[in-house]
Amino acid sequence: YEVLMSAIKDGKRAQAYSLSCLWFETGNSADFILASKECLNLMSSADQNHQIEGNYLRQMIKLYSPSSKWIFDQEKSILFDSSSLFPLQNLTGFCVIGKNVYIHKDIKIKNSVIGNNLELMGVEFIQDQLILNVS
Repeated sequence: YEVLMSAIKDGKRAQAYSLSCLWFETGNSADFILASKECLNLMSSADQNHQIEGNYLRQMIKLYSPSSKWIFDQEKSILFDSSSLFPLQNLTGFCVIGKNVYIHKDIKIKNSVIGNNLELMGVEFIQDQLILNVS
């Protein structure tokens, strides 16, 4: 917003375009987790109204993250990089697991997004969390 307003103030031209699409705010952890959940739901939806979005998301994942795998059934929807090690039976709800992640066998995870290059241990349960490696 600030960049746009500054450009207008400097006399630059700004235009608006109508675009029919889904948009997610992801500026905080809760919104990012919700957007991840909604995207996984779209990918698995049988609803004709959301087939285009689901197909597009699957194509983008295949293009930009070819080592990703996706598992979904009635109990869970898990998107993960094949380089990661974790106990699949301990994941429920929706989860996104990044590259080079190791999750200890005793940790249960529900509805969370785990970033790249992480080792998770020393906790029993993770729910509704965005965990990123910020180094």
